[in-house]
Amino acid sequence: MPKTLHRGQEIDLTVDSLAFGGRGVARHGELVVFVSRALPGDRVRARVTKLKRRHAEARTVEVLEPGPGRVEPRCAHFGVCGGCSWQDLDYAEQVRHKAAQVSDALLRLGKIEHELEPIVAAEAQYGYRNKLEYSWASGPDGPSLGFHRAGVQSVEDLGRMTVGCAEHGHPGSREVLLARDLA
Repeated sequence: MPKTLHRGQEIDLTVDSLAFGGRGVARHGELVVFVSRALPGDRVRARVTKLKRRHAEARTVEVLEPGPGRVEPRCAHFGVCGGCSWQDLDYAEQVRHKAAQVSDALLRLGKIEHELEPIVAAEAQYGYRNKLEYSWASGPDGPSLGFHRAGVQSVEDLGRMTVGCAEHGHPGSREVLLARDLA
C-alpha cells in the first residue's frame, strides 16, 4: 500500500469498471480502489474512507470528467435514498455491465464457463417497483417519514423531497405522503 495514501485523503482516479453492487473500480498505483458514485470512464476526485491491505474504499467528491455512459438521473431522490443506484448510467450500459457481472461470477466463483443468453431489457425503466420501505423517525418538528439515507441509519424526510416517487409510478407514494401529513 502506498505510504502516502491515508483515510480522508482526496485522490484523482479514472474508473475502469463496475464492481458487484455498483461501485466503480479504479487503481491508485497497484492498489484497487472501490469508489461509490463513480462510473466506468469517469475521472473523479474521491475521498478515501477505508484502507485495507489489498484495496481501499472511497466516495466520489467531484466528477472531474464524466464517462461516456453517464446520464442525468431522472429521480430527484437519486443518491440520497439509497435506491436506484445506477440511474446515472445509460440503461444499455447498465444491461451490459449486469451481464458482465453475472458472467464473471459464474466463471470466478462457480468455475462455470458458459456463454449467457442475451439479457432481455425491461420494457419500462421507471415505475416498475412493487415495494418500497419507508421509515419513521423523530424530527425536530415531530414525526418524520422518509427513506433511509444511503449508507447511514438516518432518515431522509419526505417533507424535503418532492413527490418524485409517485411521478415514477411507485405504488403507494401518495398514500405515504398522506400518512406523513396526518402524523
